[in-house]
Amino acid sequence: MKKIAAKYTLNPVDCILPKGMFYPAHVLDCLCNTLIKNKVSLIVFVTASESYDDTTSAALYFLHMASHTGIPIIAWNADNAGFSFNKPLSEYRILQMAPPITHQIKAMIALLKRYNWPKFGIVTSKMAGSTEFLQNVQEQIQSSDHRSFKNLQSFTVTTSLWDPLGTFKLRCLQLQTAVCTLLYRKRLISAADAECL
Repeated sequence: MKKIAAKYTLNPVDCILPKGMFYPAHVLDCLCNTLIKNKVSLIVFVTASESYDDTTSAALYFLHMASHTGIPIIAWNADNAGFSFNKPLSEYRILQMAPPITHQIKAMIALLKRYNWPKFGIVTSKMAGSTEFLQNVQEQIQSSDHRSFKNLQSFTVTTSLWDPLGTFKLRCLQLQTAVCTLLYRKRLISAADAECL
């Protein structure tokens, strides 16, 4: 470590993107005019928000564009559930510190197995990553050695607040004797709790 410090000078280069939603121009300015211009050797990408909206797409865009530079990236972003990479993150030179959605789904499946809850339902919203969430759950179930798993119903709640149709569908799900419901929505858990579901 002392040899590295003697040979190289390590200086942080800040490129702070606008809070919330940022645009391609912000990302390209950050990458081209700040990071590449200063010849950075590592990108540390950190977001603290769990907004699960357009900012998730913006963060995904930044990581995709930054991965094309070849600069290694260490990322912590709590709203990474909506991220969709075609290859493993290691091929993009990204070390993701927050658990990706596939690991979160594996944990859910493990809990379903552990407590012997083979019947479940899935409720999502139209937030970023909901389609990938459904697809990943189905893939995990198919690759599981537990053959009695049964997804009784999957549906998307389309309004920003808890809607009567969503309540009705959850009630129907209860009548089908679903033991567990996998929720993928920002405010859905508190709304379901208020409905005693």
